[in-house]
Amino acid sequence: MHNNNFGASRSAALLFGLLLFMGTPEAEEFRPLPDAPQRIYLGGVPHVGQDGGILTDFDPARSLFLIGIAHALQGEFLGRRYDLGLLARAGFNTIAPFQLQDPAVVVPRAAELGLKVVWPYATPDLAARYKGDPGMLAFEVDHEPSMQWPDESAGNRLSSFLATKRAIQAIDPARLVLTVNSPSISPPRTEVWRAWSRAADVHAQWKYPFMYPPAESFAGERGIAETLALARMENGEGKPLWWYAQGFASPIFEWFLPNPGQARGMLYAGLVQGISGVFWFAFDSPVTRGGRVVGIAPDTPADHGVAALPYDPAPRYPPLVATAAQAEASRRLWQTVRILNHELSVLGPVLLQPTADIPYRVAVSGEAKSPTPIRALLKPDGADLVLIAVNIDNVPLNARFEFEGRGFALARLFEDPAGPDAGSGQWTDAFPPFGVRVYRLTPLPG
Repeated sequence: MHNNNFGASRSAALLFGLLLFMGTPEAEEFRPLPDAPQRIYLGGVPHVGQDGGILTDFDPARSLFLIGIAHALQGEFLGRRYDLGLLARAGFNTIAPFQLQDPAVVVPRAAELGLKVVWPYATPDLAARYKGDPGMLAFEVDHEPSMQWPDESAGNRLSSFLATKRAIQAIDPARLVLTVNSPSISPPRTEVWRAWSRAADVHAQWKYPFMYPPAESFAGERGIAETLALARMENGEGKPLWWYAQGFASPIFEWFLPNPGQARGMLYAGLVQGISGVFWFAFDSPVTRGGRVVGIAPDTPADHGVAALPYDPAPRYPPLVATAAQAEASRRLWQTVRILNHELSVLGPVLLQPTADIPYRVAVSGEAKSPTPIRALLKPDGADLVLIAVNIDNVPLNARFEFEGRGFALARLFEDPAGPDAGSGQWTDAFPPFGVRVYRLTPLPG
């Protein structure tokens, strides 16, 4: 039996400790999760500055927590007018445009709106054209290279990337160059994946977990935590991590659009792994439909009315038509992402602070899908602490948090602020499937 009022007083905490020692059935309901606290980036979070440089110490005037979307469009495109203002109003601060647009149309409008640009499939010629441009944040070269079988041509592909990177940075030494990779960390691709992670200035990757429904967990052989942890380790926690989150459905691998709770859990599962930027893939348009993808937008139609794309006049498949349920889920997820973008704008300065070097314990009750179903990240915010905790499994769980010798006034952020009593330094809380809690902890005197 779970005691929802546990932690309401120091006497209750002492009683629990006694019961735990005695090994009663109530005490055994919770099991410790020693790997739940993510003790990462204790010395500082590598992230990108507004000017494109890489920072470790948070600078309010320069630091950027990247909030981006892929396949952004501007101007006249396939019979419809697009405006990046839609994306700026939705809380994005960065775009990855569809690469076949004219940069002369996209980049100036992005600059007007204060949007940073990461240009895909960039070339040295493009680097020369935009040398020193403050709006051009970074260049993507190549895409998903580790999906290739790791043969001799894979090594040649990496060599080509490095040559292009050197050529771009010979023109503009401050420009960041990266690739967006797949989560292909399993053998035999592991070593090639690690080599690509080392080669780029920023580690950027996707991990789209909502496939072959139902999704059971964000953990696994190529899970969110596993791939991002390998990237941190490979780069000695010295390189920014950008992550592409799933904002699409596709018949490929039966990917489906997450609902609001699933999307929030997915995002926060990345945040507790130390990402300093997120791109949502992708803005819905004829471009995504040509790739058999229904993206997100405020007005997603069933069909964009484009029979073939000019760069693919004889497609293998016709442009994807969304079902009524997919179009509705797309519009709903767009509104969810707007809300999440606001949360990121609030949390960004906190997330870019060094992780608090304060010990705490986490325990869980319930039938989990993974060995460590609760993951948590603790950050300072002035005199307060912000604790982000996420249930990475698709099952309801109860979690207990304990800070020995510390008591707090606790408030939940981004939801009903009333939460458990943490005056004793410990509390329990319920986590729905893929649930998230963001706690502000204000130390109590004494």
